Amino acid sequence: MSPINEFQATRNPRQPGFTLIEVLAAVFLTSMVITFAVSFYIDLANLSQRAIARTRENLQAASALDRIGRDLANTAFWLKAEEA
Repeated sequence: MSPINEFQATRNPRQPGFTLIEVLAAVFLTSMVITFAVSFYIDLANLSQRAIARTRENLQAASALDRIGRDLANTAFWLKAEEA
């Protein structure tokens, strides 16, 4: 008898375990969950990068406005002699 026939002859049909369909379904569901998780992570990383860029632009604009404000505060107005 070949080893395959011996295995089939000694195998109990009520032996606990998973069928191929159950294993494939579990692999499929796990891969779907992982795909959604990775997609969510990538979207979140992209949103984070855009938020960082927007914050950097806002800080640069605020810095420029502060500098303009300081320059205007230090500006002296000279009046002509006729206007004084």
